[in-house]
Formats: sequence, structure tokens, C-alpha cells
Amino acid sequence: MSPVENGAYSKVEYWDERFEVEEDYEWLASYAEIRDVLLGILGGLKKILVVGNGTSELALKLAEEGMFEVVASDYSEVVVRKMRQRQPAVAWVTADATKLAEVFAASSFDAIVDKAAMDAVVSDEGDPWAPNEETKKTVAALCAHAKRVLRRDGLLVQVSLQQKHFRQRLMTNDLKLHNVIDLPMGLGYFIYVWRRNNDDDRQLTTSSCPPSSFTYSH
Repeated sequence: MSPVENGAYSKVEYWDERFEVEEDYEWLASYAEIRDVLLGILGGLKKILVVGNGTSELALKLAEEGMFEVVASDYSEVVVRKMRQRQPAVAWVTADATKLAEVFAASSFDAIVDKAAMDAVVSDEGDPWAPNEETKKTVAALCAHAKRVLRRDGLLVQVSLQQKHFRQRLMTNDLKLHNVIDLPMGLGYFIYVWRRNNDDDRQLTTSSCPPSSFTYSH
């Protein structure tokens, strides 16, 4: 199934319909293609959250490395139900990447991994040189909630096709750019490594962040 417009990728209704029939799909790159780079970034870390995993093998393959405690998430309940049956070795949770703190406790993870999830979020941005206000608000929420559930100095690792100048101008000060790695494959992809900004450890307001229903032991 192909959406009529790129903006469909930002709608959960599109994904629910797609996941009813989709069995597996890898966006941008397979795990094998980015494994060495990912392990170089994540090595020494323990608790990993994969956001927008969909039907990818990403979370499963990370878990099979034997060095991480991996949680896979997606905001489509359809795919979460399907993947819980197909990948019982991985903890699957329904969670929106822009509302993570509504599901996970503060400081739960050492790293968050996103393979094309934010690409879907910004697919309805309009002019990339002047993204619409809704897109900027959504990305700001993504950054704020990532900061909340990451531990101090935790990482947000994004595999993306979005060009550097567009991605950097969208992100907020909740995360600091640590590294950008060029992937010479496909149309030319990037791995962005953002580090949690500890300079201002403000908490999300209680109204925007209800008590967590999923807690990791530390």
C-alpha cells in the first residue's frame, strides 16, 4: 500500500491499515548494513528503546546481540499486537515517540534508537526551509520526551534520510548534536547521534506528563 501523499506517513490511521497486511519491512537500511556503526555507538550501554519499530527486525536484532535490554515501541497498537506474537523475546510497548513520558518513567533508558521514525513525523512539514508550526511543535515534543526518559548523557540515535541542515534546524536544545555519520547507501542516509542536554534538567509539567505506566528497575 502506498499513501497518496507523503503526509500520510505522519498519520496513525495509515500505519494501522498498512500493518494489518504488512509482514516485514526495513526502512532505509537493514540491520546488517548498519550493525557495526550502531554497535560502535551503543557499545557499553544497557537499556535501549527502539521507537517506531514497525515490522522491522531492528529491535530483535539488537536484543539478539546479548548485550542490551531492548524495548520495542510503536504508536500503532495493530503492529504491537502482531509483533508481540512474532518476536516474544522483545518487550513490546505501545508508545508514541512524542509522548514517551506518558508511558515510561524518567531516566529509564541509556539510548533511544529511531530508524526513519522522525522522517515519518516530518513528512507533512511542507516547505523544509520553513516547516509548518504543527511539525515544529511535534518535533519539540519528541525532543522533550526523549530527554525525560533518557538518563543523564543518554543518546538519541536517528537513522534518517533527512539532510543535515534540515534536521539540525528542527531539533531543540533538549538534545545536543554529538555526531553525524554519513551512510553511503541508498539515496545517501545519515546517522545522527544526539546527547541529552543536562544543562537544564527541567521536568515536563505534570499536565503534559501523567504518571508512568511502564517502569524499569534501575
